[in-house]
Amino acid sequence: MINLSLKKIEKKKWYKRWWAITIWIFLGTTILIAIFGDSIEEANEKQRLLTEQAQIEDANKPISKSKALRLCNEKAKECSDNIPAIETELKLACLQIYQYTSDSTELLDFTNGMC
Repeated sequence: MINLSLKKIEKKKWYKRWWAITIWIFLGTTILIAIFGDSIEEANEKQRLLTEQAQIEDANKPISKSKALRLCNEKAKECSDNIPAIETELKLACLQIYQYTSDSTELLDFTNGMC
Protein backbone atom coordinates (compact mmCIF):
# COMPACT_ATOMS: atom_id res chain seq x y z
CA MET A 1 0.00 0.00 0.00
CA ILE A 2 1.19 3.41 -0.88
CA ASN A 3 0.44 6.31 1.34
CA LEU A 4 -0.72 9.06 -0.96
CA SER A 5 -1.76 11.51 1.67
CA LEU A 6 -0.43 14.98 1.09
CA LYS A 7 0.57 17.07 3.98
CA LYS A 8 -0.81 20.51 4.03
CA ILE A 9 2.06 23.00 3.96
CA GLU A 10 1.42 25.94 6.19
CA LYS A 11 2.39 29.28 4.78
CA LYS A 12 4.35 31.59 7.03
CA LYS A 13 2.73 34.83 7.96
CA TRP A 14 3.73 37.69 5.70
CA TYR A 15 5.89 39.46 8.30
CA LYS A 16 7.99 36.29 8.80
CA ARG A 17 8.91 35.82 5.14
CA TRP A 18 12.40 36.62 3.84
CA TRP A 19 11.35 39.69 1.87
CA ALA A 20 9.47 41.14 4.83
CA ILE A 21 12.46 40.55 7.14
CA THR A 22 14.68 42.37 4.62
CA ILE A 23 12.29 45.31 4.61
CA TRP A 24 12.20 45.36 8.44
CA ILE A 25 16.01 45.42 8.60
CA PHE A 26 16.19 48.20 6.02
CA LEU A 27 13.57 50.30 7.84
CA GLY A 28 15.21 49.73 11.23
CA THR A 29 18.63 50.75 9.93
CA THR A 30 17.17 53.85 8.28
CA ILE A 31 15.44 54.89 11.49
CA LEU A 32 18.60 54.38 13.57
CA ILE A 33 20.68 56.42 11.13
CA ALA A 34 18.06 59.18 11.13
CA ILE A 35 18.08 59.33 14.93
CA PHE A 36 21.78 58.89 15.75
CA GLY A 37 23.70 59.60 12.55
CA ASP A 38 25.33 62.92 11.69
CA SER A 39 24.54 64.39 8.35
CA ILE A 40 27.36 64.64 5.85
CA GLU A 41 27.35 68.43 6.06
CA GLU A 42 27.69 68.36 9.85
CA ALA A 43 30.56 65.88 9.63
CA ASN A 44 32.34 68.01 7.02
CA GLU A 45 31.87 71.12 9.14
CA LYS A 46 33.30 69.38 12.22
CA GLN A 47 36.31 68.19 10.21
CA ARG A 48 36.90 71.70 8.81
CA LEU A 49 36.78 73.24 12.30
CA LEU A 50 39.22 70.66 13.67
CA THR A 51 41.60 71.29 10.77
CA GLU A 52 41.46 75.06 11.32
CA GLN A 53 42.10 74.61 15.03
CA ALA A 54 45.13 72.41 14.33
CA GLN A 55 46.51 74.98 11.87
CA ILE A 56 46.11 77.77 14.40
CA GLU A 57 47.91 75.73 17.05
CA ASP A 58 50.75 74.98 14.61
CA ALA A 59 51.04 78.65 13.69
CA ASN A 60 51.37 79.62 17.36
CA LYS A 61 54.21 77.19 18.05
CA PRO A 62 57.62 78.83 18.15
CA ILE A 63 59.98 77.74 15.39
CA SER A 64 63.41 76.37 16.30
CA LYS A 65 66.56 78.31 15.47
CA SER A 66 67.89 75.53 13.26
CA LYS A 67 64.69 75.45 11.22
CA ALA A 68 64.79 79.24 10.93
CA LEU A 69 68.38 79.00 9.64
CA ARG A 70 67.35 76.40 7.08
CA LEU A 71 64.47 78.64 5.91
CA CYS A 72 66.84 81.59 5.71
CA ASN A 73 69.32 79.61 3.58
CA GLU A 74 66.53 78.47 1.25
CA LYS A 75 65.33 82.07 0.89
CA ALA A 76 68.92 83.20 0.22
CA LYS A 77 69.19 80.73 -2.64
CA GLU A 78 65.83 81.90 -3.99
CA CYS A 79 66.71 85.59 -3.77
CA SER A 80 70.21 85.35 -5.26
CA ASP A 81 69.00 84.73 -8.84
CA ASN A 82 71.63 81.97 -9.21
CA ILE A 83 74.52 84.36 -8.55
CA PRO A 84 76.87 82.43 -6.23
CA ALA A 85 78.50 85.50 -4.63
CA ILE A 86 75.15 86.99 -3.58
CA GLU A 87 73.92 83.61 -2.31
CA THR A 88 77.07 83.16 -0.23
CA GLU A 89 76.77 86.66 1.30
CA LEU A 90 73.13 86.11 2.20
CA LYS A 91 73.89 82.72 3.76
CA LEU A 92 76.72 84.26 5.79
CA ALA A 93 74.34 86.96 7.01
CA CYS A 94 71.87 84.24 8.02
CA LEU A 95 74.61 82.39 9.89
CA GLN A 96 75.76 85.54 11.74
CA ILE A 97 72.23 86.33 12.88
CA TYR A 98 71.83 82.68 13.91
CA GLN A 99 74.98 82.82 16.04
CA TYR A 100 74.32 86.14 17.74
CA THR A 101 70.63 85.84 18.64
CA SER A 102 69.01 83.80 21.36
CA ASP A 103 65.74 83.08 19.58
CA SER A 104 64.55 82.64 16.02
CA THR A 105 62.40 85.78 15.67
CA GLU A 106 65.19 88.06 14.39
CA LEU A 107 66.31 85.42 11.91
CA LEU A 108 62.75 84.99 10.67
CA ASP A 109 62.33 88.77 10.34
CA PHE A 110 65.55 88.92 8.29
CA THR A 111 64.35 86.01 6.15
CA ASN A 112 60.98 87.63 5.46
CA GLY A 113 62.56 90.92 4.41
CA MET A 114 65.35 89.40 2.37
CA CYS A 115 64.04 89.75 -1.21
